[in-house]
Amino acid sequence: MRQAHTLRDLKEAGYAGFTKLYEEIRAGRLVATKIGRRTVILDDDLKAWLSRLPKLSTQ
Repeated sequence: MRQAHTLRDLKEAGYAGFTKLYEEIRAGRLVATKIGRRTVILDDDLKAWLSRLPKLSTQ
């Protein structure tokens, strides 16, 4: 079974604020799914989005 995360869950966990999350969804970089009126991010889609974020340089 896949786990789904609400945008509030992601915000409270410190991933990003609502504005940034919606910006990423609109740009197609973060895949969102609708369950009724609720917008959720499936665990696999969250992991894919995180893996594409820029890495910090250690220099």
